[in-house]
Amino acid sequence: MSNENNAATHFDLHTTGVGYLNRAREVKPQSGKKFKPFWSVGISALHGSIDDVEYSRIDTIIVGTDACELIKQYKEDINQQDSRVICGFKVGDIYADPYKNNDGEDRAVIKGRLLYISWIKVNGEMVYKAEKPQVESPDTNPQQQEPTAKDDGTTQDCTSSVECPFVEQLGNQVTVLRNDPDFEQKVDWLSKHGYEYDSSHDSWNLLQQ
Repeated sequence: MSNENNAATHFDLHTTGVGYLNRAREVKPQSGKKFKPFWSVGISALHGSIDDVEYSRIDTIIVGTDACELIKQYKEDINQQDSRVICGFKVGDIYADPYKNNDGEDRAVIKGRLLYISWIKVNGEMVYKAEKPQVESPDTNPQQQEPTAKDDGTTQDCTSSVECPFVEQLGNQVTVLRNDPDFEQKVDWLSKHGYEYDSSHDSWNLLQQ
């Protein structure tokens, strides 16, 4: 849409999360069709309780320059059947694209534009982490937010342990963001140090002794 001064404006629809990458490929036009070649990748986005994770598939066209170079670099790992490549992602302008399956049943797939990749792990090993995560506003950047604690005066000093993935004191209740590149390491540490997951609040609560 345009404003009175004819300056171009638009509304952004961004979806951020964590997901497994699959089917990385370059799409080239067939004979008689006119479009520029582009790269595409599927994302199996994680959501729901960590005890019962659900997946939503998003088919994306890669428009971010850095994201495209990363997909090209790790294409073999992504397409290898016994390899697990997971990333933090930002997808723009998602929409449902309806189709009929082989049995004639109505189905739909989510499609979007892959804008940004904040980190990548291959088989559990961190192979890429953006030096300067994208910041949309000081209050909404997920990479800058730290796990929160209840203001009840109870804390747990985690900084003294070399194996601890946290850099701050922890309270009775800790929230770990799902697009944190150290998400798996943090929830594993919490489960081993007296915390129990509360699915109703999506937080980890310290069990009282």
